[in-house]
Amino acid sequence: MNRRVLPLIIGSLLLLLGCGGNGTGPPTVVSIAVEGPPGAVTSVGESAPFFATASLSDGTSQDVTADAQWTSSDPSVVTVSATGAGEAVGVGQSEICATYQGVSGCVLVTVTAPVACTPGTDLVLGETVTGDISPSDCLMDFGFPADSFGINITEETAISIHLKSPDFAPFLILRDANGIDIAIGFDEMLDGNARIRETLSPGSYALFAATFSFPGQGSYSLTVSEIVCAALQPIDFGQTVNGTLDADDCLRPGGAFQESWQLVLANDMTARIDLESAAFDAFLVLKDSNGDTLATNDDGGAGLNARIDRALTAGTYEIVASSFSAGQTGTYQLTVDVPPPATTAAVGTDRTRAPGPKLRPASDSGTEQLRRLRIEYQARRTEALPGFLRASAKDQRGSER
Repeated sequence: MNRRVLPLIIGSLLLLLGCGGNGTGPPTVVSIAVEGPPGAVTSVGESAPFFATASLSDGTSQDVTADAQWTSSDPSVVTVSATGAGEAVGVGQSEICATYQGVSGCVLVTVTAPVACTPGTDLVLGETVTGDISPSDCLMDFGFPADSFGINITEETAISIHLKSPDFAPFLILRDANGIDIAIGFDEMLDGNARIRETLSPGSYALFAATFSFPGQGSYSLTVSEIVCAALQPIDFGQTVNGTLDADDCLRPGGAFQESWQLVLANDMTARIDLESAAFDAFLVLKDSNGDTLATNDDGGAGLNARIDRALTAGTYEIVASSFSAGQTGTYQLTVDVPPPATTAAVGTDRTRAPGPKLRPASDSGTEQLRRLRIEYQARRTEALPGFLRASAKDQRGSER
């Protein structure tokens, strides 16, 4: 071979190798896929995360949600943040696009007007109805799909509301005529049952049977009934009896459970009534035969026990054993006897110690509870996404908090 040709061939080969004839460079972005709400349909007021996944030239994929540039074709319909958090703000359609390394991908989102939940079919106390909840039902203001009902109360009544479903986590909301949430009930025991027990004043109320699951759909049964108090149990002067407050008991105004006892006196006498419990803050009510309240007491005894000292004439009385705060349960002892001589009162006087001011334990309003539950609902909604998207959603929620 000509010696002048050989260096030319070698130089050409080196030039080809230098240009990458057999070399490898970093993979390039081929396409971008954008994922949004399931079905890409949402309602005004709803928020949902969007995710961007890049398909690369080497056949792999990469989550580029945090690195992509996000845009909305119509921000009056859907807004999107720099991290891909979207919020439906108007009715219509908008393309949500993610751009990464000059390559873009979009998803079309349709936003519909939410169907407002208003009081529906009136329920009769003692009635059980069945139904189905689906994502197309009306939406509560916190995003829960629901069926709505009305309840009309003509006189003060203690009611029990029970929502049961084999398909979803049931959730109850009870509102007064002014739209104020007065009680909520949800599946605390994770057994498919939600309950509300409440004493209602005369008026009209709205009841919403909702789901705390995502997607929210399935069958349910709903029962609304009056809580009927058990017959008064007898207690004799000089006797101590044992009882238990539980969720099956009557309710007194304010929502505390109660049990009633009947005291019959053949003669005038001064009585000391003691209610003692290690399980709850005791509260006593003494009524005459007409149901009129003669005396009440909280903490008149030792510690959180209740005591009434009262001079009574011959007759029939009702003694109500209850708790100071709603929802408290447990065992108790009730005693009716003669007070020690130093505290004996003249007939017709009431020597019940007036308790100092006490505030019931602060509790979240129905609205605040719903706000917190709504956050959890959104978390459950995220759990319905594909596995790799769930991880991204959790990371995004963590960064937003």
